[in-house]
Amino acid sequence: LTVQGVAPSPRISHASVTIDTCQMVLYGGTSGGNALCTDDLYLLDLTQGEEKAKWAVVPVSGITPGRRFGHTLVFCRPRLILFGGSAGSELKNDSWCID
Repeated sequence: LTVQGVAPSPRISHASVTIDTCQMVLYGGTSGGNALCTDDLYLLDLTQGEEKAKWAVVPVSGITPGRRFGHTLVFCRPRLILFGGSAGSELKNDSWCID
C-alpha cells in the first residue's frame, strides 16, 4: 500500500481506532527509549480506494492530551475518548474527549 500525505513518524505504543468505513485515526506513541512522539492526531483515509490512500494531520484546537504512549483510544460518535498512558516518567490516569 502506497500512501500519500504527511505520515506519522515510526512509533510503538500508540493508539489507533477506526472512525468510519475505511478511516483510521492515530495518536501518540514513542519512538523507543522513552522518546515521546508528537501529540499530533493523524488520519489515514482509504475512502477513495487503496490507490488514493492518504495520511493527514487533523487539527486539534485547544488543550491536547499531551505527548504520551500506552494509552487507550476509542471512538464514540462523534468523539474520540482517550484514557491513561504514560508521559515517560509519569503514569497518567486522565480521560480526554476529542471532537
